[in-house]
Amino acid sequence: FELMRSIVTIPGNQPIKPEARFFDWKQEFATNKSVAMMAHISSLILNFSDLKDLNWDMVTYPSFPEKPNTWGQPDGQAIMVVPGSKHKDAAFQVIETLLSDEVQTTMSKWGDMPSIQNKAAEAVYGQSLAQSSDKNVKALFLNKPAPWRNVSKYDQDASAIMATHSHDLYQGKDMNTILRETQEDLDKYLETNK
Repeated sequence: FELMRSIVTIPGNQPIKPEARFFDWKQEFATNKSVAMMAHISSLILNFSDLKDLNWDMVTYPSFPEKPNTWGQPDGQAIMVVPGSKHKDAAFQVIETLLSDEVQTTMSKWGDMPSIQNKAAEAVYGQSLAQSSDKNVKALFLNKPAPWRNVSKYDQDASAIMATHSHDLYQGKDMNTILRETQEDLDKYLETNK
């Protein structure tokens, strides 16, 4: 919250719609030009195919001094075989195929970050996309993601509670009050959802 407050209290730096958890980054970045940079994962490049008149590029995420060359959590997608499946072997073969070097390299060429550690797949990232031909796509692979954190069944709702209270920052509410009210709401949520 302190980091967020330091950002949103810069004059002219408040979100256009503070009540929205997410905003239309493409509209604000490319059309309105009210956002100067986007800290985003690689899928951003897929959305830039129609931004031919915009001068943009890619760099590594900033990192904290205590965790140099480390960025946040990767945005992962899960593919799994459900226990009740009548076709477990076939489903697993599909997963094996999707995670093969060949398929991951092809997906990387089309702007999907490889799901495997494979330097050859990383080296061809975005090569089939016109919008990445002159971009610094290597920046995506220079740093490492932070270790994966333990996720509980409460995370999604707890994150929403914290996001709601983060809006109080835009109104100038006292930080201790925000933290206390956030903790109270989180405690209530956990108590009623044991």
